[in-house]
Amino acid sequence: MNRKAPGGHNLSNLETRTREEHTGSPPTAADARSDDVARMLRLLQDDTMSIFQRVKDKRNSGEYHFDRYETMQLLNLCFYQVEIRPLESGIFELLESKDKDEDTLLDLANKISLLRQLLKEYNAALLSFHQLMSFKVAEEITKEYDQTIHGGPWVMIDVAHRASQDYLRDFLGWLLGANPKKGPFPQQSESLPTIERTNAHATLEEIRVHQIVVRKRREIADFLARIFISFIGGALLLVPMTIMALKNDLEVSIGVTWAFVMLFVILVSFMSKATNPEALAATAAFTAVLVVFTGSQTNQ
Repeated sequence: MNRKAPGGHNLSNLETRTREEHTGSPPTAADARSDDVARMLRLLQDDTMSIFQRVKDKRNSGEYHFDRYETMQLLNLCFYQVEIRPLESGIFELLESKDKDEDTLLDLANKISLLRQLLKEYNAALLSFHQLMSFKVAEEITKEYDQTIHGGPWVMIDVAHRASQDYLRDFLGWLLGANPKKGPFPQQSESLPTIERTNAHATLEEIRVHQIVVRKRREIADFLARIFISFIGGALLLVPMTIMALKNDLEVSIGVTWAFVMLFVILVSFMSKATNPEALAATAAFTAVLVVFTGSQTNQ
């Protein structure tokens, strides 16, 4: 038994016509996979060695940077909007139409079907772009490296999981020669002018070796920074507690608490890149520990 549409139209006929109009128009999953395989084969035939050299360079240097194609991402989103807006107005016009004949209902069904697909793709593109823009931007030296070695892009994102930089890590990296603004790059490179080019005649292999050396020095700088921070954090609590325990005087305890809280504030401000709420929370926690210890010493 055939169902009836609100205007008395036969729904089975509409469904049949809808299926007929869509038959052969969208590519199947098998067709999409076939196109992907063909495109990959062309890439491998044209530039196999270059692709695998990029993989090797990224693995050896530990620098996982990729172009975020920001302009193309925005262009893609704008194209979706251009497609969706007239579709939206067309759907509202059909919904508000009083005379809904069979052709009108069929047109409405097709538009809604297309709208669902476009909105799904548009929402996925929006979420992907939001996640993409949240990645840290690669350092200038990395942009110069990719530009020199591979003719790479200007704006890249860093997708590697690494320790966040702070002033102490930056200083130790500078002492160890892991300067992010210096490298053996050619003078004729069209990349960032802030890079100090230490060897205008460096070969590609020398540049690759330089990146590996910088990576190792950064790892050492991160290790030393963790040791210093741990030592300083422990000393900032143990030293004032030792003084207060030996003196056992309220005025001395209050003075020591004030002095070390101020020292803690200065160190947090200059040795870290903490946000204001993070700095406030850390200072409050440190102060609370010293105040509790001062109170316990006073009661004794």
